Amino acid sequence: MSELKVDPRSLVIAADHARSSHDSASLIANVGSVMERIASAITGTACGPPAVEAGCFIDALAERNSDGLRAYEATLRDVADGYSQTDQLIQARLDKFIGVMREE
Repeated sequence: MSELKVDPRSLVIAADHARSSHDSASLIANVGSVMERIASAITGTACGPPAVEAGCFIDALAERNSDGLRAYEATLRDVADGYSQTDQLIQARLDKFIGVMREE
C-alpha cells in the first residue's frame, strides 16, 4: 500500500518560486523591437532582418514561458488550498466524531 503525504506549505513555496521565475522571465521583453532599432541603425547589411526575426522568436518564447509559469503558480496555489480545505474538513469531522463518542 502506498501513502501520499503533502505539505501544503511546500506547494506554496513552489508557487512563490514560480512567481519569482515569472517575474524574471518578464524582464526579457521586446527583444524584437530592440533588434529592429539596431537593424535600422545599421544599414547595408544582410544580418538585420534575421536579427529582428530572432528577437521576435525570443519574445514569443519568453511570453509562452511566462504564461506557463503563471498557470503553474495558480495550479500550485489551488492544489495547496484544496489540501488545506480537505485537511480542515477531515479534522472537523473527526472532532465531531470524538465528541459524539465521548458523550456515550
